Parts: sequence; structure tokens; C-alpha cells
Amino acid sequence: RYNMSDGTVATRSDYGVGITLDVSLQPRSSPFSNESMKAFLDQYKERLQQSPDTQGKFDLFTTLAQSQKDVSKALGVEGGLAFSYGPVSGDAHVKFAMDNIQGSLDLSLVVRASQLGRVVKNDISDINALVMKDGVKNSIKSGKMDLGTFRQQYGEYLVVGFEYGGQILFRSTYSAKSSQDKMSIAGGLSLSYGKMGFDISGKVDGNYSSDDISKSTNIETVYSIFPSSDDPLINGPDGIIPLLKRISTPSSNDASNLDGGLAEQVQAKMQKLLSGKQLDPVKCIIVDLRNVGCVDDAFPGQAQKEDIKMFFKFANPMYMALKEMLHGVKAISQSYDENAQIQAMKPTKEIERWLSSLE
Repeated sequence: RYNMSDGTVATRSDYGVGITLDVSLQPRSSPFSNESMKAFLDQYKERLQQSPDTQGKFDLFTTLAQSQKDVSKALGVEGGLAFSYGPVSGDAHVKFAMDNIQGSLDLSLVVRASQLGRVVKNDISDINALVMKDGVKNSIKSGKMDLGTFRQQYGEYLVVGFEYGGQILFRSTYSAKSSQDKMSIAGGLSLSYGKMGFDISGKVDGNYSSDDISKSTNIETVYSIFPSSDDPLINGPDGIIPLLKRISTPSSNDASNLDGGLAEQVQAKMQKLLSGKQLDPVKCIIVDLRNVGCVDDAFPGQAQKEDIKMFFKFANPMYMALKEMLHGVKAISQSYDENAQIQAMKPTKEIERWLSSLE
């Protein structure tokens, strides 16, 4: 058999063990017999019962990301980019990254907290015990169904288990008029968050002050919490999100009040939220459907002919880089329009050429 290495994507309420997923991570119909699928599910239930319901490990990461590539890494979605095309991905975490691509004159402060550790999944013997439905086998034998048709109908991946836990993603994006202002904002954020007690990856050192944050022309904040919850720890008066929003936009008058206690306060609230109940599935563990034993047997010599993951690994970073450039060109154009002193020097034709190529 081929290497049965697996990957993880953000789970959804309509995902379950034994479900097959297409390239957009949408559920498809199953090609496997009811009997073999029942045995597959029973095996997972047994593994789940035997697995200790541990709370896992709590991690908190704070990252100053000056490029979209840095943002993807900070959000922890790099692995998910290999399994679907981001703009139409069914992975909620990948979609969160794709829907909030920053420009070349933007930078983001990303806070990611996670409580993960309990992994339950079926192994290779369970996977290779799956049997195709007779109707599917007959269609393949008669030549009515080739590997391409099979994948269109039944998908690319098989869900074999889950990782249990929870995750909080918070991102505050700062727009600048120039690369010099962008660096100053980065320095101001590094200084402010450092004073509050955050251990920042990607921080910028230098002769900066908290006042440099005011050089940003716009500040946008977005967040995602999984599993979703109405807990007052999230959006209450002193909840995690209001607190993060407050410390993401420190004014010169407020900067003196943003001390080291805030970092500890945020971390304590996050840890309490993520570990205060029985952990839910947060990541879905998938394997390549074409590597399942009976699929390999049905398409001898074809199962490893194409590798769509290599395409996704190329296409997703390319898409994000182009969108990042597009936002940057729009920001440059806007800067010319808003400054009467340089408006007449605006390279309109060049900007229009770039916009038409990138849009």
C-alpha cells in the first residue's frame, strides 16, 4: 500500500468519521459498502471510548505579521492550504485567512490561542478493511467509471478521526501610507504589546513609541472562535474580544494604562474558556481517498498519477501574494488621490495596468 500519511483541516458540524470530501472539502456520497462502513464507525467509537478525555495543552501565540505569508503561518493554516483551493475552501480556518488578505502596505497583529492534544483516529488496518459497494465496482470494471469520474462523484479525502480541543483567532490589521509608516507602526505595536507582557514573534526593535501606531490610516479587527459559544468570557463587558480590541488600538492617552497585567488577564480568560468544558472536535483528520486499499486495487497504476496537493501548495500562496499586491496598488493609488501635493504626479496608466492585471 501507499504511504497513508494524513492531514488536518478545520472540522464542521456536517463532518463525521467515514465521510468523504471533495477538493473544496464539501461532503460527498460514500463509495463504501454499508457493512464495511459500519465496522469502520464501530472501530472509531471503540477508540473514542478508550481514549482518555484529557484537556490537552494550552498554547498562546502573538505574532506581528508584515506579509500575508506571515499571516498564514501565524494563523496556523499552512497545513490546510495543501488540501483545498483557498477561495472556495470548506476549511473555516483557511477561509478566515483568505477572506482577510492584507495588502503590501498593511501589517497584522495575530493572536492565536489553542487547547489541543486529544487525537482519536482509525489506523491503516481499519482504512484498508473498507470495501467498495458492488455497484461502484461494477461501474469501474465495465469501464463506465475511471479514476477522474470516481473522484468527481465520491471526493478526494476520507475522514478517519478528529483532534479535540478549541481555538481562538484574533487579527488586527493596520494600514499605512508608506513602507516607512508601516515600519513605524510595527515598532509602536512591538513596544506596546511588549509592555503589556506579550511575547511577540516578529517584533520590530528600534527607536519607536506607542504614538507611532497612530500613523495607521485604518485599523480592522476580525476574530474566529471554534467551537462557537455565547459564553460571556468572549463578548462580555470584560470579555476576551473587547479586551483584545482595546489593546489593539492603544491611544497615547491610554498607553500608560496598558501594563503587563493585561497579557496575563487575556491568557487566563482564554485558557478558562477553552478548558472549562469537555473538549469538542476542532480538527478533522483526513487521508487521501485514492490511497485507501480498495480504491488502489480498483485503479491499478492510476492512484498516484496526479498529486493535487502539489497544485494547492503552489496555487494558494500565489493567490494570496497576488491579492496582497492588489491591495497594495489600491492603497498607493488612494494615497495619491488624498494628497493634493502629489496628485498631479500620480502614474495613472501604470496603476491602471497593474490593477487590470491583478483584478
